[in-house]
Amino acid sequence: MASKRYDAIDLCKFICSLLVVLIHANTTANSFSNFFVASFTNQAVPFFFIVSGFFYTKKLLACQSANESKLVMVKYVKKNFLLYLAWQLAWIGYILRDYLRIYDGQNPVKILFVLIRRLFLAGNGVYWYVLVCAEAAVIIYCLNKYKLKKLIYILVIIGLALNTIYICFGQTDVFIFRLIYKAFYYVFSWNNNVIMVGFPFMAIGYAFASGDLNLKNKTSVFVIVASNILNPLIYILLTYFQVENAGSYCLFFIFQAVSMFALAVNSTLNFEKSIVLRGMSNSIYFLHTIFIYLIMDKYMKFMPNPFLKAALAIVLSIGVYAFTQKTKLRPLKYLLSV
Repeated sequence: MASKRYDAIDLCKFICSLLVVLIHANTTANSFSNFFVASFTNQAVPFFFIVSGFFYTKKLLACQSANESKLVMVKYVKKNFLLYLAWQLAWIGYILRDYLRIYDGQNPVKILFVLIRRLFLAGNGVYWYVLVCAEAAVIIYCLNKYKLKKLIYILVIIGLALNTIYICFGQTDVFIFRLIYKAFYYVFSWNNNVIMVGFPFMAIGYAFASGDLNLKNKTSVFVIVASNILNPLIYILLTYFQVENAGSYCLFFIFQAVSMFALAVNSTLNFEKSIVLRGMSNSIYFLHTIFIYLIMDKYMKFMPNPFLKAALAIVLSIGVYAFTQKTKLRPLKYLLSV
């Protein structure tokens, strides 16, 4: 019996890869791009994590023995970690130069600590997603092995709550919020970590794969429409009242990501070339910061419009994907996961 195709997921991944590019291209004080990024783009990476958790869990649950499920976990973690390591080696010169410049004259032990923290706990660059997938996969495997489903979902709620505290209230005068912010900052240096983002959203994918979460299309449509209205409204209102970092309070990105995945996983869309979209989305995600940070921001400062920068980075990334597919160069195919 042929396995079910999920072509709509590949389509949504492609759309989300475009949203991620705009996040990193939005480096100027463009009021419309700030509005768009705050309202619609933060759902992208959570969607990627939900997808990863969904397919990883399907493989785990298909195993016939504990040893087989352990091998699935080890293979998944090894694949992600080696890919992450390969990208860090590709960027190592830039990373070292950046850290030596930022921490110039400071204690070498401190420089080594922050470098190790960034590379192996938080994840560096857009590739943090790959590392955090590996970290979250280990946690999901362990909790699933010991049948601790309830704990998985409790940790989802705790992780999302901590993320909300970190991004919305971490720098307020409330002691407990400041303490949480400082603790996670010292360990991970940002909120994009396995506890606050990686595990919670991969575990949502786990819930979909295990059948514990199943949204009907009508419900998903209502949620996605409502969240895509509420997020812009929050941003507009907070901006009007001059609330600092208004985009941080646009928390309906969680519902945007979950409802989009629910619609995609239930879709009957049949697109034979969806694998091409998958390859393009991977290439766009892995390559766009190279074109934005190392080329456009350095040598093309005449192009301040974030939408134009994003469009050019997307076109160049797709060009590299096409070149890779044509030449079949193994190093590029490996780095782009195509």
